[in-house]
Formats: sequence, C-alpha cells, structure tokens
Amino acid sequence: MNLSFSICEHLSQLSFVNNSSGWMAVFDVDSAKPWNEKIYARDETFDGKTIHVIGL
Repeated sequence: MNLSFSICEHLSQLSFVNNSSGWMAVFDVDSAKPWNEKIYARDETFDGKTIHVIGL
C-alpha cells in the first residue's frame, strides 16, 4: 500500500465533502514487525486540510 497516495486520496475526498479534517486508520499485518513500530499517531496537513493517521 502506498500510504502517501492514500492520504492524498483522502484529502481530495475531504475537499469534495467540504470538510477540513478527517481520520485514517492504517492496519499493518506484517507479523515480523514489532508492535512498537506498528502503533503510531501523526497528522498530515496539506492545503488547509488535516488527516489524523493512526497506525495499528
């Protein structure tokens, strides 16, 4: 999955529905990756729109 592309798509959907922020959950199913690398929270902002990205 290309996370940058997914965030851009989500930002365009926010514009379409006239919202300034939204949430995105990213589920990492890589069993070799430790949990401390899978779980995170960050905000991505572009053109006045913010996506709150949560890694699980």
